[in-house]
Amino acid sequence: MSAMIGRCLRTKEFSQSLFYYEQVLEFRLEQVDETREIAVIVAPAGEPIVLAGLASDDLSEYLVDRYDAPQPGQSLYLSATDTFYAYRDRLLAREESNGEWYETEWGWERLTVTDPFGYVLTFWGGRTLTDEQILSYYDQGSERLQAALAGLEELQLDLVRAPGKWSI
Repeated sequence: MSAMIGRCLRTKEFSQSLFYYEQVLEFRLEQVDETREIAVIVAPAGEPIVLAGLASDDLSEYLVDRYDAPQPGQSLYLSATDTFYAYRDRLLAREESNGEWYETEWGWERLTVTDPFGYVLTFWGGRTLTDEQILSYYDQGSERLQAALAGLEELQLDLVRAPGKWSI
C-alpha cells in the first residue's frame, strides 16, 4: 500500500458491508484481504476508505496516524463528483440505498445515505453562486439571525448539545 488513508469504517458484517459499498453505493474495490477482513474501497470522488471487520487487528499499514473513524450513527463526509447529480439520481432510485437529498437556498447540496450498519455517509457539494447572490446573503444575515432567535427564552439560548459545546 503506497498511500496512507485517513478514513476507516469498522463493521461487524464485513462481507455484507463490502457488497453494499460495491453494489449499492458504487464504490470501487481497490484492495481486499478477506482473511483479515480488510478492504480499501474508493468513493465516487476518489476518496479511499479502509473498510475493516471488528476482528481486524493492526491497520497501521493502511491508515495515517490520525484518521477519521466515525461510529455508527455518525457521519463520514465525502466530496461530490462532477457527475454528482447522475450519481444522486441512481442512488435515490435504489430503495436499499436509504438516500436523502438536501438542498439549501445558499447553494449547498448533500446526499445523505445511511448504510445497513448505521454509518451515515454524506456526499456534499454546491452550486456556484454569483457575487451578488453571496453579498445578498451576507446583507440578510443579521435580520435572519434575529428572526431565528425571536421568541426564544433565556434557558433556550443557553442550551448546549453536549458538555463543552457552544450554546446559541
